[in-house]
Amino acid sequence: MKKYLIPLLFALVATLTASPLLAGERAGAVSLSPHIGGYLFDGSQGLHAAPVYGLRLGYDFTNNFEAEGVLNFVPTKSTRGFGNVNAWSYRLDLLYNFMPAKKLVPYLALGGGATQVKYKNTNHTNYSPTANIGGGLKYFITDSIALRTDVRQLFIFNGKEAGEFIGQSTAFQQRESDLMFNWEASLGVTFLFGPAEKPAPPVCPPPPAAEPAPAPPVCPPPAPAPKPEPVPEKICMTLKIEFDYDKSDVKPKYHEVISKVAEFLKKYPNTNSVIEGHADNRGSYKYNIKLSERRADSVRNYLIEKFGIEPERLSTKGYGYTKPIASNKTAEGRQKNRRVDAVIDCIIYTEKTQ
Repeated sequence: MKKYLIPLLFALVATLTASPLLAGERAGAVSLSPHIGGYLFDGSQGLHAAPVYGLRLGYDFTNNFEAEGVLNFVPTKSTRGFGNVNAWSYRLDLLYNFMPAKKLVPYLALGGGATQVKYKNTNHTNYSPTANIGGGLKYFITDSIALRTDVRQLFIFNGKEAGEFIGQSTAFQQRESDLMFNWEASLGVTFLFGPAEKPAPPVCPPPPAAEPAPAPPVCPPPAPAPKPEPVPEKICMTLKIEFDYDKSDVKPKYHEVISKVAEFLKKYPNTNSVIEGHADNRGSYKYNIKLSERRADSVRNYLIEKFGIEPERLSTKGYGYTKPIASNKTAEGRQKNRRVDAVIDCIIYTEKTQ
């Protein structure tokens, strides 16, 4: 069993670690993990390898450290002629999650508990303390659902070795064994719940409108003043659009806003624009820099391909999550930070608008 499970674990790590997206591991979350797999008993126990069915209930103390209570059931048979055997395992494990902000989360685990082995034909039951070490992988397909694989070696202390039939009777014979080694491998699904995000602060109603002041007395108009000289005016334009999580495509609802920027650039051909991309703080710094650059490039390419704006007039810059405009602790704040800001050169307009 050990010969095949350890290479399988490393193969899964090598296949999935390329994904840079965030995972759902977060402090304060509660997890529920049903699983199924295979269980290999120490040869001296006299029990066939069998499927294992189980349930884990966990709690994340921090993003990295997690505690889990585990209940496993193994329906098996004796290799020594004692018939059907039901094995139960109860344990409490401590997990350390590596890279909790990634989509793929490797972890190491250790813990302790007890096993109960009941021989149905002889009505005999063994109880033994246990310890275990191992590890596994969680692959998050959403923020709160992950596929999971787990491998453990279990140490059975003061376990019972199965004996043989005595003569033609079915008398049950056992002897003590200081330490036995069992193996367990499983696949399952992990569901994360909470912690709930803080509610948005209440919105105060607007103040009541002031009563209109009485109309002033009508006076004869003064003589017209001389027409002033033209006064220079400074005309500027900016652009701000938001993006979905881990996306860089421009939503259709912003096409009209971008078209107005294009009209301004065409009307004033001496103006240029710097298009700045931003992201929220989920994921690594390097990945968010690349994501924010792709968002800025999407807006630039749309202006070039849709409206024919000269490429040399448009430059881009990705800032990742280094320039947030809202808190990254709430979904609303993260949405505001997933954005593109475009600043267009201001022009001086010298004809006075009447």
